[in-house]
Amino acid sequence: MQENEYREKLYSCKNFGDIFELVKEIVYKKFKKSRGGLSLYLVNAPKYILAYHIMGSNLIAINRIILDALYQITDDIRKINSYIFVVLLHEYLHSLGIYDERLVAKIEFNICQEFFGEDHITTQMINKGILEIFPDLKYLLIKIKVKEGYELVRDFDRSSTSKYIF
Repeated sequence: MQENEYREKLYSCKNFGDIFELVKEIVYKKFKKSRGGLSLYLVNAPKYILAYHIMGSNLIAINRIILDALYQITDDIRKINSYIFVVLLHEYLHSLGIYDERLVAKIEFNICQEFFGEDHITTQMINKGILEIFPDLKYLLIKIKVKEGYELVRDFDRSSTSKYIF
C-alpha cells in the first residue's frame, strides 16, 4: 500500500476500533508483532498525560480531557483520527514490551514517516509535538478542570475477539 492509501484508510476510520485495527495492521506489517485482548478506556487524567498503558495489563487509557479539548478546537476528522492514531500507536508499542520512551518515539516517527509520509500530520505530531499542531490547546486546557471517572470503549480490539462469543 502507498502513503496515500494509508492516509485514506486513516481518514475513513469511524471510531477508536477502526483506528486501532489500522495501528495493529501497520505494526504487524512493519515488525511481524501483534498483541490482542487490549481494552481502551477514556479517562480524566492530569492534563500533561495524553495516554498511558499500565505495564503488564491489557489496558490502554486515553485522556478524555485532551480529546474533548481537541474536538472543541477542530472538527477536522483527519486531524482527530491522526491524533488518536499517534496516541494508540505509542501505547500499543508499550503493550508490546517497548518501554523506553525515546525508542518508542523513534519507532513511532519511523512508522508514520514510512506509512503516511514526512509531511503528514501524524509524523509532524511526533516530530514537533501536539502543541505545535494544535496551538490553541494550551489555552483551552488552562480553563478545564480535571474530574474523576472513566469510560470503557466498546468494540475496540475487534480482531482479537472471537466471532463465536454470544
